[in-house]
Formats: sequence, C-alpha cells, structure tokens
Amino acid sequence: MLAQAAVTYQLDPVLGEITWYEGKAYITAEGWHRKVSASLLFDGEEHRIVPHAEAEPMRLICCPKAVVVGVRAFRKGRSHAVEHFAKGCEAHPHRNNPVEVKFPNAMALKRAQIKAYKTDFRDQLPRIDLPTWEDHDFIEGTATATTINDEPVD
Repeated sequence: MLAQAAVTYQLDPVLGEITWYEGKAYITAEGWHRKVSASLLFDGEEHRIVPHAEAEPMRLICCPKAVVVGVRAFRKGRSHAVEHFAKGCEAHPHRNNPVEVKFPNAMALKRAQIKAYKTDFRDQLPRIDLPTWEDHDFIEGTATATTINDEPVD
C-alpha cells in the first residue's frame, strides 16, 4: 500500500516524504515541502519562535513550557505572506505524542509548515487525497496577515 501511494504521488518513503501509520499512508512535512518547492511560484519561507506575549492573545499558550512557531511561505507575485502558527508543549503534548515531549519546537514547526503549504499553495499542489497529520487535528493554530516591505495587506 505504501509503495503504491509513493509511486502514485511521486513521494519517497526513504526520504521521509510519505509514511505509514496505523494502517494509512500519510504525507509528512518533508513531502509537502518537496511538492511546494517544485512549484515555480514558491519563493522561500521564514520561521520564528513567537514570544509568549504575542501568542497569548491568540490563545496558543497552555503553560510556560509551550512553544509557538510561526511560518510564512512566500509566493512569487504576492505582496504579502500569511503567517501560520502552531504550538508544541512538552508538558501538554497533543494526544500524548512522545515525540512532541522530546522535540516540541520541531513538531510545532512541521505543523505550521504543513498549514502554510496547504493554505498558500493549494492550487499548485496535486490533488492528493491522503491524510496528513494536520487532518487529524494535530495542528491547533491560527493565521494572521503580515506585510512585506511595508506594503499594506489586501
């Protein structure tokens, strides 16, 4: 099954672009990154750790150990990028995920990247019906508009 999905969607399980979990194939953040990077409209991305004072109004802070990551994916021809947020917390891991206990920053970054790719490059991605981690409520974030080069947001 995994091999069939990998061939169909041109994703490499050896490179971690697609994986098998609980009887289903899932596209990982690396898989989405490769698909988006192949788009001629992809113009890079930025990540940042969001300070607690900034994340508090978005209701993303569950405790002092929570980490909030913001990702902006840039698209050629757009004057602005939307920042997508996700949180990770070693004290309160989502669904008791043991990987998030050990690597909360990395898990938050991957969830924010997937949200950014699927939102900002939906028209550039192939119609993939496989679930991603985001589809299973692993991402609890919001999106806010930002400006680039002080140009107003539409």
